Amino acid sequence: MNAYACPSCGSDNTQSFASIYDSGRYSGGSTSYGTAYVDGKAVPVGGYTSHSGMTDLARSKAPPEEKRAGVFRWILLFFAVFIALSLGGRLMMISDVKIIGQIGAAVLLLSFYLAIPVVVLLYRKQRNKVRLYNDLVARPNIERWRRSVHCFRCNHDFLLR
Repeated sequence: MNAYACPSCGSDNTQSFASIYDSGRYSGGSTSYGTAYVDGKAVPVGGYTSHSGMTDLARSKAPPEEKRAGVFRWILLFFAVFIALSLGGRLMMISDVKIIGQIGAAVLLLSFYLAIPVVVLLYRKQRNKVRLYNDLVARPNIERWRRSVHCFRCNHDFLLR
């Protein structure tokens, strides 16, 4: 019996998810040229248009994706923490009580040095959560997807052994 034969109906009209996904994506482009008249003078014009897409079947058999710990939001968090600490320090500095003003100056001075480790620690915690998710959920799902096959006769999905 063929390894790719459907266990439900026995048909050989099967294809792996990876093959369905790869053959169902498309992209292309077109170039057009022409002439435009500006102030009575002919001016050559042209353009390129690109397009891409995916069939519904390819979209339904797309591989699962691993999560990523995005860096952009951590940069924003750094600036938010830095600004919050800086504003707190400035507000304390304008206080009439001398000791509070000195504490405010210290907070302002240390705000940059405090913001960096706070954001780095939060980023590492998030990165570890993402790695754990990828190890326990995403990678096994990707491996399962690689072994998955679709039968076009009975519309049954099954795993290769």
